[in-house]
Amino acid sequence: MAKSSQAEIFRASLPIAGMSTSLEDIFINTSAQGIVHAKTGTMMSVVSLSGYVNAPNDEPFVFSMMVNQS
Repeated sequence: MAKSSQAEIFRASLPIAGMSTSLEDIFINTSAQGIVHAKTGTMMSVVSLSGYVNAPNDEPFVFSMMVNQS
């Protein structure tokens, strides 16, 4: 996706930790608030969070976490 002409639009569409939609109540008052842009996902007994950490003075960090039977 990073090389797509739609990359900036995609990243701008992601919820922001501690600020919007599905991440509004997550990472409040932590160093992640405002710099994690990610999407949550769920299936039977599976939860996931995938996105970017946009730390100041650094390149974006891409992550994806999936937990089964949590």
